[in-house]
Amino acid sequence: MQQVLLGGCNCTDLFSAAEVKSCIEKVHCLKYAEESCYNGTLTLKAFSSGLEVGACNWTIVSPKGSITYLSGSIFSSETAMSFDYISLQKSDVLLYSGYAPSDIDNVDGDNCFSSPAKNDSSYPSDTFMEDTEKYLLDPSEYNEEMEKMNFLCSCVLDSVNAGGSVLIPIGRPGIMLQLLENVGLSLESSNLKVPIFVVSSVAKELLAFSNVIPEWLCKRKQDKLYAGQPLFSHVEMLNSKRLHVFPEIHSPKLLKIWQEPCVIFCPHWSLRLGPVVHLLRRWCTNSDSLLVMEEGVDIDLAVLPFKPMEMKVLKCSFLSGIK
Repeated sequence: MQQVLLGGCNCTDLFSAAEVKSCIEKVHCLKYAEESCYNGTLTLKAFSSGLEVGACNWTIVSPKGSITYLSGSIFSSETAMSFDYISLQKSDVLLYSGYAPSDIDNVDGDNCFSSPAKNDSSYPSDTFMEDTEKYLLDPSEYNEEMEKMNFLCSCVLDSVNAGGSVLIPIGRPGIMLQLLENVGLSLESSNLKVPIFVVSSVAKELLAFSNVIPEWLCKRKQDKLYAGQPLFSHVEMLNSKRLHVFPEIHSPKLLKIWQEPCVIFCPHWSLRLGPVVHLLRRWCTNSDSLLVMEEGVDIDLAVLPFKPMEMKVLKCSFLSGIK
């Protein structure tokens, strides 16, 4: 291990392909609320956390008691199934993490454990769930997120109207799908014939998979299924040639239909690998272009290799945990 840390060992030699395959084969997939028994004594269940498609919280039940693990969760989502808090009630112990970043910044390190009823990460779950219900009945969280989304779309329109392109290297699939839908609708309503590109080696599979998983999505998306409509608007955008999906930036078909200004979704949020590196080098000196980044990334450090940076940078804060 010391050799690995010091760079004296090739990391690819740590595990063989057979070992990796053997590890993956041990992964056991569960549906929401499906019971899984471990060692004949523990019963595990997963319930939607609302944060991302497939993201979950867990209950662990044993003969001597029960534990709920509450991960990063949000109470209302435009894509993922809503936070299932009812199924998490009546546990003996509640362990939780995944605070919103803004709340972590506001925690006093010397006093973060001074009041078990508010700050301790383990206390009777009924108390927490009573507070949770109050938040669920408050629409301000949803309204705030929609305001952020509308502002982002307005910034995209401003850049496109000025002749600049927009680069969105956001890695969270749920946020990416939501942005893809909202940006597409904004461009269409403004009658702007601007192409949207998604450049990623897994983009085609991701977009296809998102339309066959209604049981993991929010009620509004499920209602679309029963109405015979596509779950996401990118299906219509692909059919109308307003959205184009390619595995890599040098794809011959992409080069053939390339047009600027444009809107591009691509990896990676670190700005150190993937198509985003090539595109940033192309647009970093264009003051009309826009780079959209998610909160939590050190912007100054991320754009350091691309300085002097004249491209506008919009730092967005999306819900990533309980406030």
